[in-house]
Amino acid sequence: IDISSDIPQVTKNGRIFYFRGVLNVGDKRNITLIGRKKHIEKLQNVIENKKKSINSIEGIIKKLIENQDEIMRGIGGKEKRAKEYSEAITRIEEEIRHLQNSFEAINLIIDEIRTDKSEHKENIVAIGERITMLEKTLRVEKDELPDIQESRDQLRLERGKFDKLNENRQNLLIEKLKTEHSINIKIKELDNNKNKIQKMLNEKEEYSNQIQKLLEKIEEKKSKKEELIIDEGKVEDEVDGLRERDLDMRNNIEKFNIMINDFDEKHKILDENRNSVKETLNNFRIEKETGSMKLANTENKLKNRYGIAPFRSDIETEEEIWSSDKIERMREKLLKMEPINLLALKEYDETEKRLNFLIEQKNDLLSSEESLLKTIKLSDKKAKEDFEKTFVLIKGNFNKFFTELFNGGKSDIIIENADDPVESMIVVYAQPPKKKIYKMQMLSTGEKTLTAIALLFAIYQTNPSPFCFMDEVDAPLDDVNIERLIILLSRIKENSQIMMITHNRRTMEICEYMYGVTMAEGISKIVSINLKKEMEEWD
Repeated sequence: IDISSDIPQVTKNGRIFYFRGVLNVGDKRNITLIGRKKHIEKLQNVIENKKKSINSIEGIIKKLIENQDEIMRGIGGKEKRAKEYSEAITRIEEEIRHLQNSFEAINLIIDEIRTDKSEHKENIVAIGERITMLEKTLRVEKDELPDIQESRDQLRLERGKFDKLNENRQNLLIEKLKTEHSINIKIKELDNNKNKIQKMLNEKEEYSNQIQKLLEKIEEKKSKKEELIIDEGKVEDEVDGLRERDLDMRNNIEKFNIMINDFDEKHKILDENRNSVKETLNNFRIEKETGSMKLANTENKLKNRYGIAPFRSDIETEEEIWSSDKIERMREKLLKMEPINLLALKEYDETEKRLNFLIEQKNDLLSSEESLLKTIKLSDKKAKEDFEKTFVLIKGNFNKFFTELFNGGKSDIIIENADDPVESMIVVYAQPPKKKIYKMQMLSTGEKTLTAIALLFAIYQTNPSPFCFMDEVDAPLDDVNIERLIILLSRIKENSQIMMITHNRRTMEICEYMYGVTMAEGISKIVSINLKKEMEEWD
């Protein structure tokens, strides 16, 4: 018997057999096939719904990726986006659970299909046996060939439907595998996002600590600077005090000189008066002794010649009268003289000691003033020399940076008063490309900003420090000028660490680390991200 023949066979219970499958006709198996078709349609609807769910998940994941890109560009909303990530992850996990439940239902359906397939295999064996039997009876039933041919066509039609069912089952399995693979990929991406978020939070904490340490160091430097400023103020106050004391000492010395001159004049007058009094007293004594001698001689002569006793107690002689008048005049002269200060010599000695002390103090102050003026002169000379050297360097750097930022043009800085460069005004000239030379006041806002940046970096480049802080210097610039600034910053950051406050996304792209401040429930938080590492991972 040729079982590969396409001729169908019909059993007594209404089954029609062909070599690839079986079709139930007339009993409950026919209802099962129709129900299966509906069930397959339901499965197709379920699959379509799951495809939509998968598309929705992919849309959510795409949104997550966009949000992640947004995180890379804007650190300020990172915590908010992290919260959105968490909510999205929760929603996706719920979707995954629903999908897993749906896949379990699909697996049950597939198992049922596999069970039906096993039954089909058993039916195929029975069909083979029945074909053998039918081929034996084929010759006898040639008259029934047209009916059998019609049944054969119907069986072929049903076989096509069955093949389509198998094809749908295979497609369903493929879709299931694709969905499972896609879900596994999304789960891995979600796990990676969770790890990245956790890593970013850890880095945020680490950089918050580093920033806190830097702020503490800055405060320490500020306090030291304030102490130096206070010490400088104290020194200036001491110098001012010394100058005031010197002025007071000079005034006091001048007063003392006047007092000493007055004292010398009075002392001279007293010496003259004292000498005059001494001379008068000596003359008086001489005259008194002369008169006494004359009186004694006269008395002796009277006594010897005439025997007359002395009568000096009763009658005053002419010399005595003259002497009394003279003595009276001398008294009047003494009364007219000012009273003599017996402590004048002692006061003179004390005043002289005080004067010597003040002169010594004056000499010390003059010596200190001379030394201080000499030091100030040397400092001014050194400051002038350093200023001139630094000014030449700044001038060259300014022209170089200006040309680089403006892609051409000329610039210059000029000292108005060359005799006193330290205290002189400095004029900044800028000539952008294809424009006349201008002062800073004649430039636009963007040109002023670029010129100021060029001058700042020219000063900075003369003695670069490990850190460089900038606060929104790129705010007034357009995209073209920002690109030029970025090129300059990329070159500067090779030797210095740049810390820049900015809201410009293009400027953020060259950063290696990004810090942002966000506020949740009235509490400010600092978040950070390692952009360089994240970009390497994305690449």
